[in-house]
Amino acid sequence: MFLGSFDKLNQNHLNQLKRAINRYKPKLFSEHLNWGGINGQSSSLTGYGSLLDINNIYVSCQNFAYDVFDCLNAVNSEDVAEIHLAGYAINTYEKGDVYIDDHGSKVSEQVWNLY
Repeated sequence: MFLGSFDKLNQNHLNQLKRAINRYKPKLFSEHLNWGGINGQSSSLTGYGSLLDINNIYVSCQNFAYDVFDCLNAVNSEDVAEIHLAGYAINTYEKGDVYIDDHGSKVSEQVWNLY
């Protein structure tokens, strides 16, 4: 995750990413840029499809009290090249629960329902 930032996209980073992809031509790559962009701009600016990490979106929405459907509806489906599902853990503290995208737990019913 890009720390939930709403800062402007770092054009230099996007250009370097695009050069690396053009040079090495991977079949897939994963970059958590979409949390740094607004309305999926990162994918449209690089010209490459993004990985939609549904579990990461769910976990982040739980931790920051965002509406998961608003976040998913903001994704431009034409920019999505792959969908990722994973599990999460919940750590409980005095001040509340913290959801952790741990990839070690089974995919939850909530995340399956979003898929």
